[in-house]
Amino acid sequence: MKTASLLLFSIACLGLSSCNLFKKKDPPDPLANAAGTYVGTIQDNTTIIQNARANVTTSTWDNRLYVSSVGITSPTYQLVLTGTGFYNDGAVSGNRNGISYSGRVTVNGQTLNITGSYRLTTSSPFLNFSFTGAKQ
Repeated sequence: MKTASLLLFSIACLGLSSCNLFKKKDPPDPLANAAGTYVGTIQDNTTIIQNARANVTTSTWDNRLYVSSVGITSPTYQLVLTGTGFYNDGAVSGNRNGISYSGRVTVNGQTLNITGSYRLTTSSPFLNFSFTGAKQ
């Protein structure tokens, strides 16, 4: 009797563990709703520009979403940053007026944050840039 009860208990547990009700669900990908337009503030070294727009596009690489590009624009500022899906880490890089920019993007479909740096020359110190905005 003890063996039969243990066998039934084992079968029941196995059946329940394979049931979808008991499986842990993966959290939604924060990039699932990331593509779109964000409005916010650019800070490039000491220059601050409000009401700038950033257009985010996403792509898929190796079955994972990543930020493929971010175009930041205002009447006086333009910067296009391109991402790579290889590491899926938010790394982006671009060029503005012959100067190489690199940084990291975090975006969740509601807010976009970009932080990074650049150098005016190879021997000059690094200068910082950032964009923070909300999805429109």
